[in-house]
Parts: sequence; structure tokens; C-alpha cells
Amino acid sequence: MGLQLDAAMLAKLAKFVSLVVKYRRGASLTSLKSASAIIERLLVDSLAVSLVEGVDRSRWCVDIGAGAGFPSVAVAIALPQTSWVAVDSSPSKIAFLRYVSREIDLASYNAVCANFTEFASSRQRDFDLVVIRGLRLNRRLLRAVRRVLSESGRVVLYQHTERFSQLDVYCELACGEAQAREIVLEKGVRSLRFEYHRLDGLAERLIC
Repeated sequence: MGLQLDAAMLAKLAKFVSLVVKYRRGASLTSLKSASAIIERLLVDSLAVSLVEGVDRSRWCVDIGAGAGFPSVAVAIALPQTSWVAVDSSPSKIAFLRYVSREIDLASYNAVCANFTEFASSRQRDFDLVVIRGLRLNRRLLRAVRRVLSESGRVVLYQHTERFSQLDVYCELACGEAQAREIVLEKGVRSLRFEYHRLDGLAERLIC
């Protein structure tokens, strides 16, 4: 992908993947059984957030429905200048994320056990980056996202097929200048696509 990672970052990513493999069943983290499958199916897609146009200027980030920490843990490692709040309603997953943050020394990573719409009720324009992976967007969630998103913030939603993963990026500013692009990871097999949209286009993704 062209992402530059130093030895310390790679060591942290390797430790993270090993912890996911070790605790995947006890904390109901993923059905994937091997480190190689987790790297291919989850870690690469997570690191792709680091390549989103303008994400390097993000300071405060939130992962909604954080699960096993994809993408928030991976991006926190790749972009150490970012501070993350990982929100999930599952106590076991939050316990795992807190353990991971201690084990790989993610000082600016905070895991919160909460329903995101309730979490957002006490926030206002706090986050420069909002990431949603594996959750369907409904009206309540959309209102909560808009409440916490900063004026120049970005929202990243994932779409998946067998052949590609697409990151749909929504923001109020600069989206008109950002060009859609594609990165082929293995020719003819899999690619990452980046599509940029105006923030008001989020409403078109609602399921109800």
C-alpha cells in the first residue's frame, strides 16, 4: 500500500494480531483462526484508514462498534499522533481492548463500554475522525455521528466484497478536491478502493 512502518510499529502490530488469535474465542473477537487470515482480512483493511486523504491531520478519533480493535488499534499504531476512543457495548470486547492497549503501550487509546448514541449525548464536535466498520447506519446513529464530528472531520465507512474493500469517506470540506483511487494488493485478486463524498451523502446510507 506504500504505508511506511518502522520496526517498533511492526512489532506492535504483530503482538496485536497474536493477542487476537489467543483470545478470539473467549472474547468472541473473530471467526478467523489464523494470524495470516486476520492479517489478510482485517489488518490490511484497517491500515488502509491511514491512507485516507487528510487523515494525517486528525487528532481525536473514535471507532464505533470497535469489536476486536479493527481498525482503531492498527491505526493508533500506524499513526501514533492520533488519540483514539473505542466504543463498544460488549464488556468482553472492551476488556480485551483495554488489555491490548496496556500490552502494546498505546497511551492515547481509551476503550469505553457504552452504546454509542448514549456516549455521544454528552459530546459535541469532539472528533476529527469517525470510523464505522461492521455496523449498519440508522437515523439514531447518524444523528450521534453528526453530533460528535468536528467541522473539518471525516467519517469512514467500510464496504466489503470477496474482490475488494471500499472505504467511503464523508466530509464537509475538501471532499470535492479528493480523487477516488484504488490500490491493487494482489493483481486480479483484491483491491482497496477509496471513494470521497460530501457529508450530506451519509443520509443515503440509512437502513431505516
